[in-house]
Amino acid sequence: MKQVLPHIIHPSQGGFIHKRMISDNILLATDILGCFNHKDKLKYLCAKFDITKAFDMVSREFLYKRLEDKGFPSLFISWIKACTSNVHFSICINGVLEGYFNSTSGIRQGCPLSPYLFCIIMDGLSSLFDLATSNNSLQGIKAGNCEVSHLMFADDLLVFSTATTANAHTIKSILMDFAAVSGLNVNPNKSSILISKNTMMAEEICNILNVQQSFSPMKYLGLPIFYKKLRSCDFQPLLQKITTLLDG
Repeated sequence: MKQVLPHIIHPSQGGFIHKRMISDNILLATDILGCFNHKDKLKYLCAKFDITKAFDMVSREFLYKRLEDKGFPSLFISWIKACTSNVHFSICINGVLEGYFNSTSGIRQGCPLSPYLFCIIMDGLSSLFDLATSNNSLQGIKAGNCEVSHLMFADDLLVFSTATTANAHTIKSILMDFAAVSGLNVNPNKSSILISKNTMMAEEICNILNVQQSFSPMKYLGLPIFYKKLRSCDFQPLLQKITTLLDG
């Protein structure tokens, strides 16, 4: 599967795919945010969405359908079903394990196969974004010769578009449609959005997407990103974390 995924997973997905690196997502996100400062009339948004308990909540039926859509043979899919459907849990009460019960959703955390399966699941969301941009119901941000609507690293999702209420409604619809079939819902309390300065509809966009607007650098994959030049103080939390790790 490791050799196959680079050929069938959307280029926006940078997590767990051979020869795709986390730094690529960070650099590309930084370049796209640079468009916020262009002296044109367009206003932009960058929304970071947190997926609630992604590995635990995903629909297995949706996973099997995605594997089928990607062309995996029936025998292989039956192996995946065997690996994912026979999961049992036991509850520890006062230090004693009591009983077992079956799980009805999710994929195994810690299993080396799970990250690859999750990429196949999230690729369904990329298909929805691509469909929206192809029929012009969503306008991404043009970076060079391409139009970027989203970036992913496993379940870390960044969405880019021009800052309009129409685009906000489209993004909301995409996320709701994906949640309905996949079981993966956005946690608004851990999500945020950057919007170009002086955007008249900023508050309405935030209300549509049910996220808080951020006026300071947003943390993405462990590093701060922003449409303004970053200051040394923006990196202090990261430096402090590194110092703590080095001190043991």
